[in-house]
Amino acid sequence: MYNFLWFSSSINIKLHGFDKIEDLIDHFKAYNDEGKLINRFFDSEVKVLDTFDDAVKRLETKYGAEQVEVLGMEVKTLYEPCASCKKQIILRQQIYKMKEVKVKAAWSVKEGKFAQGNKDLIEMNLIK
Repeated sequence: MYNFLWFSSSINIKLHGFDKIEDLIDHFKAYNDEGKLINRFFDSEVKVLDTFDDAVKRLETKYGAEQVEVLGMEVKTLYEPCASCKKQIILRQQIYKMKEVKVKAAWSVKEGKFAQGNKDLIEMNLIK
């Protein structure tokens, strides 16, 4: 078993089932703290998930799609994933038919919630 961590500085776009790029980008919108709908398409999380997809496709190309099975995914993050990221994680679970998906974020026992920003991380003594 291998554990992989991918980072990406670019994003590869494949328009499977979309007529134009704007239709694809609409799936990456989320509300910010002020309640304003913002585009998350170019955020780091999207790039990391895209790189994950690319790595799976490379394995399928090398070994054959029938030989590659994505058993699970573990996403580690400081903050609770936004609605857009959660949607993308769920989509990948469905696409790859993963049996297990774990999302690990900083948890405040005192507040009973995931970290939402740096203020929470400071209060949890995770950063100064």
